[in-house]
Amino acid sequence: MEILLEHISKGLILILALSLPCVLTAATIGLVVGILQAVTQVQEQTIAAAPKIIFVFLVLILGGSIMLNVTTTYVREAFTLAFDEIPRRDVHLLPPRIDDENTQRARAFFKQQVQSSRTSFDKVKNSDLSLQNEKGKAPMDVSGSGSGDPNSVSERMTLEKQRQ
Repeated sequence: MEILLEHISKGLILILALSLPCVLTAATIGLVVGILQAVTQVQEQTIAAAPKIIFVFLVLILGGSIMLNVTTTYVREAFTLAFDEIPRRDVHLLPPRIDDENTQRARAFFKQQVQSSRTSFDKVKNSDLSLQNEKGKAPMDVSGSGSGDPNSVSERMTLEKQRQ
């Protein structure tokens, strides 16, 4: 557990270190523009925004590759820790629950859904056979790709409603 806390604190320090150049640049530019606005008495908020955006983008362009390399190294360390070191130490944060009540309820639900879909398929198949006997035509496939005429689906539905 200590190794996880140590790695998370390392990640938070990394976030602060990577965001520091952009934040310092924006603060410095904001201070310089604020001083210039106070001297010239031009109080326009949009004047400060444009230089901040430009200089922060320049910092990201110049230092982006270094930031990306540092982040990639941290992510590789995190995956190594998560998939190699922790399983080797037999430290399991959440052990699997095989006989969980929710798992059993989910299995029963899906089993019921499969059974109900099979019975509905059998009903459609039986109605197709009865239509074939009544009209002397080949029934349309359940997928709708059969060789029946276009009215066969609506006729089938009408006949089912009349039977009920």
